[in-house]
Amino acid sequence: MATQSNTYRKLMLLMMRSKQHMAVIMEQHQMTPIQGILLVLFEPAEGRTMQELSSMMACDASNTTGLIDRLDTHGLIERTVDPNDRRVKVISLSDKGFALRAKVLEAISKNEAADMQRLTNIEQEQLAKLLSKLLKD
Repeated sequence: MATQSNTYRKLMLLMMRSKQHMAVIMEQHQMTPIQGILLVLFEPAEGRTMQELSSMMACDASNTTGLIDRLDTHGLIERTVDPNDRRVKVISLSDKGFALRAKVLEAISKNEAADMQRLTNIEQEQLAKLLSKLLKD
C-alpha cells in the first residue's frame, strides 16, 4: 500500500509541475492553464461534445461551459450541431485555435524534453505504455 501511495504522490507532483509549466505558457497568451489544457485535449479535425469534454477534464458540465465560452471569446473554437442529435453541440477548434494549440504543444514539448532526457528511449516507451494502461477506463 505504501508503494501505491508513493507512486500516486509522485504522479500528482509531476502533474502539478506540468500545470506550472502550462501556466507560464498560457500567460503569454493571456489565458489560464486550464484553458490551455482544454485546448490541447482537442485532436485535429475531431470535434467533441460538452459531455465528452467534461468527462476528459473531470469537471462539472457548468465549468466546462464556462471554459468553452472563454475559448469562444478568443475565437478559438467553433460550435456546430451534432448531426445525430440536434440538442447536442459539437465543439471543435477554429483555425486560430489549431494555430494556438500547435504553439502550446511546441512549448510543452520543449519543457518536456528536459524531463524526458532523464529517461532512456526504452524507459520512455515503458512509461507511455504504463500511463496508457492507467488511463484506460
